[in-house]
Amino acid sequence: MIKNFTKKLWLLVFVLIATLSVAGFISCSSKGVTASTVVMPDDGNGFLPPGVTGPSDGNGNVIITSDLPGFETNKEWADMGTDIPDIPKPPVEDDGSLYKIYVPFAGYQDDSVTVSYKDQEKLQQIWKEQITRKGFNDGKVFFIKNGKNNKSQDSFKNGNDYFYFDNNLNIYHKAHPNQRLQNFVGAVIVQYALGKYKGTYTIGGIYQVVGQNNTQPYLDLKDYGIDIFLGRRYAPTIEVMVINTGITRNTDSQNYLKEEYSVDKYLSTTSQWHGVDYEYLKSTTVQDIIDNLNSKVSLLNRTDGGDYIYSFVVGDKE
Repeated sequence: MIKNFTKKLWLLVFVLIATLSVAGFISCSSKGVTASTVVMPDDGNGFLPPGVTGPSDGNGNVIITSDLPGFETNKEWADMGTDIPDIPKPPVEDDGSLYKIYVPFAGYQDDSVTVSYKDQEKLQQIWKEQITRKGFNDGKVFFIKNGKNNKSQDSFKNGNDYFYFDNNLNIYHKAHPNQRLQNFVGAVIVQYALGKYKGTYTIGGIYQVVGQNNTQPYLDLKDYGIDIFLGRRYAPTIEVMVINTGITRNTDSQNYLKEEYSVDKYLSTTSQWHGVDYEYLKSTTVQDIIDNLNSKVSLLNRTDGGDYIYSFVVGDKE
């Protein structure tokens, strides 16, 4: 009786080992997701830089593309036909909507997370995790320094010349707390269009200028910095805002908390001049979204030579 039991026990162990070995082999042979980060020392800012992404066009310019493909599910699991219990199976459905995006402040492993561009709830969550720097969990969040606010991170709040995000991620200027400037209306997967990480997939927050059609809510504020920040655009124009970790400035190179990151704004010229163009919010692919965002600017490294520059800066949560 004991011998039969022992034989059955060893047989079960053998079957489990064999099954796990096959699963491991299949998993390794699948293409899976190409990681957006590489295993290497961090870049001094406390997170891993993304890998090389955009190919060159032959003239030294990086093409706006990426080597990070849509997620490919390991479908071989579905064909195994095994009834072995307690072995988790990955999802088999793959509609091509999943991307691995680089979000170094949100607190995900390797500074990246896989998400569907159709999952608006998750995308908004990730954008909030970026703005609140959930991955650092140190009580500090992102603010945006206004045009000519050149104060250090230790004192940038002196004078109330900065923008902040409320609990719903809407944007205000500290000196004018009763005037909302932009509504947070969603989030999308985009690619860095500028800077040293150009071509890498990341998250962008979608913002809409507040006010009645064809009005400019900041005119009464008499603040040129706010005027430039909103691009002198009329309500209800929308834009995509990105924290660009590939364009930075640092007032203290020995302390990554002093790093300031570019405020990138991507928008459609149709949206800018002819009211809101919601087409890229309703797009069926990430590429459609990227194609529609044909105006892209870094407010920290402006190409027009303007001396009003803006940056994401870290400060204590208010």
